[in-house]
Amino acid sequence: MRRTLLILTSIFIAVYTYGIIESVVSHFQQSPAPALTFVDIYIVAIYLLFAAVFVFSWTREILAGWLYLVWYILVLLPMLFFDVDSDGMEMTLGLPVMIFGTLFILLGFRKKVEGKLAPKAEWRLVLDILTPYYAIAYLLFAVSEVMKGDRIILFDFPFYILLVLFCVFLIGFWFSKTKENLTGFLFLFWWVGLILAGILLPQIGSDGYVGLYGVLGSTIAVQGGFHLKYFYQYKKKEN
Repeated sequence: MRRTLLILTSIFIAVYTYGIIESVVSHFQQSPAPALTFVDIYIVAIYLLFAAVFVFSWTREILAGWLYLVWYILVLLPMLFFDVDSDGMEMTLGLPVMIFGTLFILLGFRKKVEGKLAPKAEWRLVLDILTPYYAIAYLLFAVSEVMKGDRIILFDFPFYILLVLFCVFLIGFWFSKTKENLTGFLFLFWWVGLILAGILLPQIGSDGYVGLYGVLGSTIAVQGGFHLKYFYQYKKKEN
């Protein structure tokens, strides 16, 4: 797994570097070149962070894994809280890094116990990393949407459906360590509800939000599947 991860992250940083260079060159080719904004500097800064994490990943897998997860949160922030014109593509393209981060952490723990980490313990580790991580990302997304009050008013129809779905997620999160099967079904229900709300209610699904919700929300649906697998393959057999 280590070799595969290093190859994938090498490809990712090569494409990432090309994109940053192209963006910088395009910026300074304009005449006159526009003044650098905070967002311009921020984008370069998180690229440099990614490059540093890539270096760490060759020797310090656990540190690199956590920093990759932090990097993805930092990618989300400009689109959520800054005045950035974005179609959400950055969020989608950054999703593999979240997987890289989780797997590097898992790889690091395997290394610590000399490869003797049991499959059940590995699954529990993945659940314990991703479930609170999604909760943090979801909370940031929810706060940013509320701050954009001109589009969403949570207590008016149909936007209170989003509040109900947020509560469904929170209930699933609350039981994620004790009733993994309930969490799994709630996360899957949440995703289906989100897609249906976006398709059936134009106020929610406007401006391409259905596709964005579908892609980003699918990660929580997959997490629901992970919880169900853990419960039925490992935990239920012990009871």
